[in-house]
Amino acid sequence: ALNKRSTVEQIQNAIDVCIKCEVYPITTWMITPDDDVESVLRTIRFWRRNQIKCKPFFETPYVATPLFEKYKDKIIDYFLEDEEKRRIAELEREGKTEEVERIKDRALERYVERLGDATDLTINLNPNFDDLQMLGLQQAMFEQDERRIIKWREKRIRS
Repeated sequence: ALNKRSTVEQIQNAIDVCIKCEVYPITTWMITPDDDVESVLRTIRFWRRNQIKCKPFFETPYVATPLFEKYKDKIIDYFLEDEEKRRIAELEREGKTEEVERIKDRALERYVERLGDATDLTINLNPNFDDLQMLGLQQAMFEQDERRIIKWREKRIRS
């Protein structure tokens, strides 16, 4: 999804080279729509092995990017108010597409107004976690609290 084309081995090699040259690498990491509990745990273990401390940010679709185009409909739906959704349904039945587009544009405007720091959750694109879980995972990753994530995963499996 990210088109980064980097493997774990390549990232590890880059970190090793930096450390060998006495350069401490400053890294950034993101929680993506493809992440699940296992990938989060692998990331924490990688960080711990490499003494990386960072607060992950959320993959955020910025306007005019391929990611934005991919998730545009989801963004609109996420930022539409319930009344607007009902109104759109009525307008679509009446064939009033221009008015529908105006309402959707207002939802996109609300989204753009919320864009800012990618460590803030503007929109959750991950189907594996709800908004609160994403925020909790972000904090647990920052704290490298593998135990808490495993405990949460086990509780989730039981229910």
